[in-house]
Amino acid sequence: MALKKSPYALGTKPAPTSCEAAHLVVQRGFYVVGTALAIGDIVEIAVIPPYHYLVGANVYVEGGAALASLGDVKLLTGTPDDPDAGRVQTGDVIITDAKLNDAGRLIKPADSARGIGILMAAAEAAAAGKVIHFDLVYAQG
Repeated sequence: MALKKSPYALGTKPAPTSCEAAHLVVQRGFYVVGTALAIGDIVEIAVIPPYHYLVGANVYVEGGAALASLGDVKLLTGTPDDPDAGRVQTGDVIITDAKLNDAGRLIKPADSARGIGILMAAAEAAAAGKVIHFDLVYAQG
């Protein structure tokens, strides 16, 4: 298993935050499939900033990537800036049929940032233009 990271998870693109409670913020995360993904790899694609809760989410793909190759979407252990490949998914599945489900809506705000990871259910070969996208909507609470 390998841990792959989007620009948000790497910290090269900071996750936007709300300046006031209940203002909605959209984070458009992505991961370019530049190297092959194996079954069991985790793609850390998005970050929930501290003190924020989820309102909505969508997952979609382009460039020949298969939505069916994406498995469970859950929170990850550790912090998004942690490069440890031993980080694993934890808790309930928060995305079902490419949309935020009730378990995702019930995640409480935390005092630290949390990563969201997609577990690969099938291998995905690298190819030009192949991208996994993640739209995350959240608010400060």
